[in-house]
Amino acid sequence: MIVTQKSPETAFLGRYRGWIPVLMAVVIVLMATHGAEASGPSHEIDAIRGELSPAPAASAVTPSRQVQVPATTTRPAYWAFVPTGDSSPRTILLALHGMGQVGDSLGGQLMPFAQERNWVIIAPTIEYGEWRDPERLALAEARVLPQVMDVVDHARRELGVATRERILVFGFSRGAHAAARLGLLYPNQVVAVAAASGSAYTLPTDTARNGAGRPITAPFPLGTGNIGKYFGKVVEPAAIARVQYWVGVGANDDRDADAPRAWDLALGKNRLERAARFANAMEQVGCVTRIFVSAGAGHELLPPAMDDGVRFLAAAVTIDSLREPKLGPIRSVASVANLKVSALTATTGLDLPPDSFTPPTAMLPLRSGAMVVPGSVVPKAVWSRLVARYTAQ
Repeated sequence: MIVTQKSPETAFLGRYRGWIPVLMAVVIVLMATHGAEASGPSHEIDAIRGELSPAPAASAVTPSRQVQVPATTTRPAYWAFVPTGDSSPRTILLALHGMGQVGDSLGGQLMPFAQERNWVIIAPTIEYGEWRDPERLALAEARVLPQVMDVVDHARRELGVATRERILVFGFSRGAHAAARLGLLYPNQVVAVAAASGSAYTLPTDTARNGAGRPITAPFPLGTGNIGKYFGKVVEPAAIARVQYWVGVGANDDRDADAPRAWDLALGKNRLERAARFANAMEQVGCVTRIFVSAGAGHELLPPAMDDGVRFLAAAVTIDSLREPKLGPIRSVASVANLKVSALTATTGLDLPPDSFTPPTAMLPLRSGAMVVPGSVVPKAVWSRLVARYTAQ
């Protein structure tokens, strides 16, 4: 028999061979612990030490999604877009398409703007019916406008996201008419309206002046006269003054043949004239108003116009947030026009008229204690009115 003598090292390993896996596990744990301490605290390591600290609250971020909701016998079908964002209450942007289009034809164009601002888009597909004959249009709007607001209420319930009480409305062509009327009829629910390329607007008064300056009656849908016949309520001037209006039109959208003749005396003969007169009428009743004429554009909604309209709506949301009763008096706005500021809003790239400017940075308290900086480009006269309107007396 051959006997092999073991070295001291071999004898040691043989005696403690069974402990080797245990020792390796301990080494691995120690290495993991050291690595965790070097890179920051770990809840797993805290648990091993018996010092488990509460996990940080996860930010409730919802992924973006698009939803198609079918029509019912009383409610139009609609498309909705919920952007990626946190769970704070979001603003609804109601998108109203033109004749022969569908909800997401305009809603889809607005998606990038909505994602950037955490807005929810609701875009119904609407059977508008006749719009050139005033009497038939009045009957059609008495059906369409309540249906559209029902779509908004339904989407609030179905989408499962928190939303602000008052909404924004963006309408193109025939949708611009409906959008503008929603601001007149539902002023407590609408923050601002962007109306692009409309031709059959409703004036905010029951009378109008013709091209010679003489007063004429303005029954609905030309004006608000006898509007109660169709909607069971009257338009309140003090209420509609809260709604802000952006009116867009193409510089070449001036063909008289494209506009219905019934509005000629009150608003002019084509979309270009009517945009200017409608914007002026809204300003006369106290609405903050901006008109945007797209150079080289016909009856279309080009990206610069859409961008300008969305910027206007975003500014309206900022200002409207200051009106919430829970926020208390807003005193820091009073001297906003005279503040010495260290920064202004970044260049917008818009072709602005000489009387436009970027308001100085103003720190305005919100309910959460956070601050907001209104920095949209607006006409000076408009900003002055905003300061006067939203400053605590």
